Amino acid sequence: MFTIKTVEVAAIIQGNYMQLIDRRGHNLRKIKCELLGMPDDLTVERMKWCQVMESQMHRLNCFSFSSKSNPWFKRANSMSQALRLRRKDRCSKGGRKQLDEWNTKTWKEAVSRVVEQAYNESRKYLQSPWMKWAVQISKNQQKRIESRYGKINNRIANS
Repeated sequence: MFTIKTVEVAAIIQGNYMQLIDRRGHNLRKIKCELLGMPDDLTVERMKWCQVMESQMHRLNCFSFSSKSNPWFKRANSMSQALRLRRKDRCSKGGRKQLDEWNTKTWKEAVSRVVEQAYNESRKYLQSPWMKWAVQISKNQQKRIESRYGKINNRIANS
């Protein structure tokens, strides 16, 4: 938390200021001589409150700017993580698996690999006419649900 300790350091007095020096002779800080001495209770209390408020504000800022707060940031972070994984040199046991990370060193190679994987996944579903029909039906159903007409019908059906 917050503690006040007394320390001894070497100092050079220059007029109204005191230059604090570490063991090697490097300057630590230049302070006014008037500020030296033990602080009163009110000053210590203010310093404690300032530190507590600063830590709380830091926690709030970290939480509010996290990737969970915005779906766009969350998606962008997951994509950047996927591209970072593809740049690493890893060998997997049992050979390469589907959607496994590839050794792509440059950004252009990584992006083209992601697009290629997405294309391969979509092509797998379109190989059989049955899968193609099922995908098309589910897309049509989703469009109906998301449209204004679908929302009105769902409201009437649910009431």
